[in-house]
Amino acid sequence: MKRAYMSVFALLLWVSTPQAGADPTIPEIEEPTDGEQTTVFSPHFAWKSPAGEWNCEIEIARDAAFQEIVDRDAIPALSGWYVCAERLAPGDYFWRLRFQEATGQSGAWTEARRLEVVRPKRTLRVSPGMTEPERQAVFHELQKDPHSVRLIFEKGVYRFTPEFEQSVIDVKNGRDVLIEGNGSRLINCEPSAKLWSVVDSKNVVIENLSYEYDPYPASHARVLALDAKAGTMDAEVLDGFDQERYPRMVNQMFCYALNPANRRQLHPDRPGHTYLAPEKTQKIGEHRYRYFAREEVEKRSLGMLQAGDEVLIPYRRWPVGMVARCDNFLFHNVVTHGAEGSVFMGGGNKDMKFIGYTSRPTREPLPGNAWVSGNDRRGPWIEHCLFEALSDDGPNVTGNLYLIESQPSQKTFQIDTGPGYQDAVWKPGDKLLFWNPTTGEVLMETDVAEVLAEKPGTGRKTITTVEAPTGLNPGTDMRQHTHVYNLSCQNTGFVARNNRFVDGRRFGLNVKAINSVIEKNYFEGLSSSAIYIENEPTGWEGIVGRNIVVQDNTITRCGFGRDISGLKRGAIQVNLWRVRKPDERDNESPWLGHRNILIRNNVLTDWETYGIAVDNVEGCRIENNELTNRQNMTFAKKTNIGIWVRSVTKGVVLKANRITDQRIFEHTRIE
Repeated sequence: MKRAYMSVFALLLWVSTPQAGADPTIPEIEEPTDGEQTTVFSPHFAWKSPAGEWNCEIEIARDAAFQEIVDRDAIPALSGWYVCAERLAPGDYFWRLRFQEATGQSGAWTEARRLEVVRPKRTLRVSPGMTEPERQAVFHELQKDPHSVRLIFEKGVYRFTPEFEQSVIDVKNGRDVLIEGNGSRLINCEPSAKLWSVVDSKNVVIENLSYEYDPYPASHARVLALDAKAGTMDAEVLDGFDQERYPRMVNQMFCYALNPANRRQLHPDRPGHTYLAPEKTQKIGEHRYRYFAREEVEKRSLGMLQAGDEVLIPYRRWPVGMVARCDNFLFHNVVTHGAEGSVFMGGGNKDMKFIGYTSRPTREPLPGNAWVSGNDRRGPWIEHCLFEALSDDGPNVTGNLYLIESQPSQKTFQIDTGPGYQDAVWKPGDKLLFWNPTTGEVLMETDVAEVLAEKPGTGRKTITTVEAPTGLNPGTDMRQHTHVYNLSCQNTGFVARNNRFVDGRRFGLNVKAINSVIEKNYFEGLSSSAIYIENEPTGWEGIVGRNIVVQDNTITRCGFGRDISGLKRGAIQVNLWRVRKPDERDNESPWLGHRNILIRNNVLTDWETYGIAVDNVEGCRIENNELTNRQNMTFAKKTNIGIWVRSVTKGVVLKANRITDQRIFEHTRIE
């Protein structure tokens, strides 16, 4: 194992070097252009990420003299962009930027630029009194010509029954589309269908509505009997889905026990989850069913449940809505209730924005919807959102994994993502990383030279690289063959700020991102890490986190789950893992894949196991964090460490952290 080097150094968070002759103290603006028009009423402002540790200040005003300020804010400049969380009414606005040093000294403002917020030209309406054919006629008009159009729902309750695996609303090749809910409640009665599909579109807004599924895609049940040897669980359904077969194929059906003291949380002394086989479920009485463990390995965890436990059984089928290959998509003041699948899952996006999104169940303890994922060239931006009572992760910000189907020449590759929804649009100059999932080591980082062939949305591409990687193991098994990641499509500029993550089975934020800011969020009651920066070698997700600021967050009572390994239980956790072989106990990677992580000014209270744990990092500063544990916590287990700097790290600096605990406790461990 490599030794952790605790040298004092100046941690610079950088992604690019300013062009020769440019003034590095003045932001180099990328967009919008002066005088640009937009229909997206929470616009964004982008600049070239600077070398060095700066904040970027922004002012938006109604007038060119900046006397009528409508928004003033600051964010670490490495993010490269800012999203106005305010809803700007149609009209002219003026905006400017300036950099601020860590000392608080501000540079000069950029010249003011004008931006005009406009409404689309056409208007379509639906009302609760319409028949289903009348509503479908309106949706068809939108689908036929999705350009500069407002689709307005008059306030009311709408029930939809779309065709199998289709969508209520489809937008393809659209531009300047606003879908305005006016507080309406949308209910999807077809379990296989999505509520919306937005593909190959630009400037799309969905706002001010709530949506759910009927029947509810989860069951709340009480365990009656268990047979670990047979791998069965007999249970009585108390609420939610109450049939023998879920009315479509599910991709993940699992169960987990609820905490009797707080039924919105995972039971601290039961397994995190057990996968079930949906096709084997048997009805054995009124509201009673026999459920079967999916595989032999699941029988043990199923047997750890006890008669009398209340369990949740989600029927995973995603996505609730699909957004793929889109530019500038805004999800504004939308609420999900009975919807267990993901908010969106699509590749090739840019400038995804979630402002004021709420995931909250209406029938507790049935779970809420949480999973936000995708791979963006810039984004997603998540602000003023609430993720509550989650059956899985909060936002899971994923990257993209491709496998090598064939290698016609040393520099030419035919590659495939597997799931088409993860397919990102690649460009010459994109940064590629070739990685061995069994050793956990990088083979090469190089650039895309040319994209020779591509069918967007299928996952298949033919590319050439600048250099020819060596040591490759082509093939289509993600557990053993070479992984290919496009770091240019791994959520550059991901921002999560001013959000709440309350109660859940797993993580608050699960992050694979670059140039990221996670600040001013509140986390409570999450059984795994509140903030987890990782990779995912056995899933179609990302590989590393680089240039990330984690600051000013509040984390309370997180990391108490029984069967989540220690490396996934730090309140703030950074690590990188590989595929474990059958005879191995450890799946830690030896590679320092993460780069330049700044963890500062966070307040951690009553965490379980580890407060802050970092591994596989080169360049990490942990400073001015406050960690406090109290004597009366009831979920305390064996190991409690305030800050753990593990063995595969380099250039880690600890400074001015305050750690107090009334239990038997180890303040700091450095391996």
